[in-house]
Amino acid sequence: MKPRDSTVKTWSETAGFKTVRSWPPPPSPSWWSKKPAGYVLWPKHSFDPQRDDYTLYVQFRRAILDCYKRGKRIIFADEAAGLINELQLNRELIAVWTRGRSMECGLWTASQRPTHIPLHAYTQAEHLFLHNDPDERARDRFSEIGGVDPKLVKAIVASLDLHQWLYLRRSDRALCIVQK
Repeated sequence: MKPRDSTVKTWSETAGFKTVRSWPPPPSPSWWSKKPAGYVLWPKHSFDPQRDDYTLYVQFRRAILDCYKRGKRIIFADEAAGLINELQLNRELIAVWTRGRSMECGLWTASQRPTHIPLHAYTQAEHLFLHNDPDERARDRFSEIGGVDPKLVKAIVASLDLHQWLYLRRSDRALCIVQK
């Protein structure tokens, strides 16, 4: 959603993803046989928030629904709080969280604001990576994750170092700390 982000740019280049400005991606020329590993949808910004929000809404909604319909896709949505609260894509993301598995469409999300995203992000996920959050409200939100001991999750998250994450696999109640 940002006009520029060097971290995302480096990540997408390292992963072999192709950046596109609109969805669906334009067809590749027939002489170009190498298909990218994936796509990063990064619409151009006008730096007018009202115009940009409309463009981002249209393009991201189109991409989410296309992936949901076609299946055999994984959507990585960076900063889910912005997609939900700024662009009003709550309904589309919840549809993928709740019905995407049967459509063979996965949704991986990241958010720096765990209290600003729907509980579906936690209750529909099989795998979760949680980072230390100094905000007690965020840690309280983590305690709403079903199938795990809420007091244990809150205590571990509060004790994590800068380069550590708590990994949860909900199906069999597995927990471990991963480190960079």
